[in-house]
Amino acid sequence: MKNMSKLVDNCWKGLTLQHVSEKKIIVPYTIFTVLALVFELFLLGLVIYSIVLFQLFNYQADFLFYVAIAILLLLFCLTVPILLAVMKSLADKKVDKIEASQ
Repeated sequence: MKNMSKLVDNCWKGLTLQHVSEKKIIVPYTIFTVLALVFELFLLGLVIYSIVLFQLFNYQADFLFYVAIAILLLLFCLTVPILLAVMKSLADKKVDKIEASQ
């Protein structure tokens, strides 16, 4: 169990770029994460629109449709904290840089 928690911690540190300070890496990763979030919001909108249409036309969706919704929600719930952590680390690094210059 200890190895599993260590693996999860290392994955989180990798996803949030905690040990990376190179701007050439952080900025494109932040842009990618923002675009992933926008795309996931678009897909969630399509899912809601599909559900409305299914109800309107009395259509019963397949099991795979609901599996895809669950996967999309899991990805969305993972993308938001990653983006928040990366943005926080960017802000902290800017504050540290400003304090170091004074």
